[in-house]
Amino acid sequence: MVWQLGLLPEPVRPWYRTRSVAVIAWLWWQRLPKPANWLGLSPVTARVGVSAALVFAIVVGWNLLRVRVVGSAGQLADLPPAEFGWILGAATVEELDFRGVIQTRLAQLWRPALANGVTAVAFLAIHFPGWLLLAAMPDATTIASVFLIDLVCGWLRRRTGSLWPAIAAHTANNFGALL
Repeated sequence: MVWQLGLLPEPVRPWYRTRSVAVIAWLWWQRLPKPANWLGLSPVTARVGVSAALVFAIVVGWNLLRVRVVGSAGQLADLPPAEFGWILGAATVEELDFRGVIQTRLAQLWRPALANGVTAVAFLAIHFPGWLLLAAMPDATTIASVFLIDLVCGWLRRRTGSLWPAIAAHTANNFGALL
């Protein structure tokens, strides 16, 4: 749906379509009794809602501090409104893939901390093709930042039992990267 609305840049549309279909196919194949709960997409409780709002504010605050210390990319103000939907859509799909499916499954096999670490490495690795495609190879600070926000998203998923706080943190970080 996101790619049909033109919310994704043309070069990355096939990646998101493929990843979304892969998640749906995998869930169907597993025949989970409550796939939404397994993925962490259960209804938002007050605790989860407060956690999501709090982590969103913290990550935005962290990025505002980063801008003050390091400087601004200055891209957020120039974004067309449709791009805001893309930022939310990308964060949601990536969290479904990595925290919803990969980390949840690995945590069933391994210790949760190990599952989170392996998922963080996989998440970082999946970003390199996009960076190459966009000719935007990151510096060490960006690589560390992506890895750390992924560890935080994984911790949030495990700690709250919900994917929504991880989606909030990821979305805030995507917006923050454009400040």
